Amino acid sequence: GGYGPDALPGKYLIEIDINDEVFTQRLDVSVDPRWKISYNELAKQFKTANIVKDMIEESQKKLEEMRNISEQIKRFITLTKEKDYHVEIRENGEKIIKMLREIEENLYQDKIETSQDEINYPRKWTNHITHLYNRITTDDQEPNDGMMERLDELKNDYETYIEPYEKVINNELQSFTGLLTRYGVEGIILD
Repeated sequence: GGYGPDALPGKYLIEIDINDEVFTQRLDVSVDPRWKISYNELAKQFKTANIVKDMIEESQKKLEEMRNISEQIKRFITLTKEKDYHVEIRENGEKIIKMLREIEENLYQDKIETSQDEINYPRKWTNHITHLYNRITTDDQEPNDGMMERLDELKNDYETYIEPYEKVINNELQSFTGLLTRYGVEGIILD
């Protein structure tokens, strides 16, 4: 649902800065009295949920970068259409776009729009990591061994899927940028 992990029980000081004026308010967070869970278990749940949240955020940032790079390359292909070096730009650019699309397809399933689609299309890394996040944050217990094993598996999968992206950035994209520069065209901008 786009929410971060629940705060741990404790005393907090909330600060809001509005037009250079700072407002503060104390806030006490307590455990739901229906839960039979220790502080240490909640702390493990909180820590694990934040690890997973950070992985999700990083993957979404990488997906956004990939899409941004692909859009820039498509723009260069279009802008060089009337140039004698267009074919070289197009072929090199389309190769990178294809490589990025393959990486994206390992991370994200873009065909799922309804619950029925989950039956028709395979789940991807993002589906699995968000499911794990939901399990960790909705159970009133510390993450169990199965959840921790799944987290390790998903970390390893992510590294396997993202490694080619780093190679594309450091090799193919640098070569493509050099090609653009050789023809006096601007390079790819990474945020």
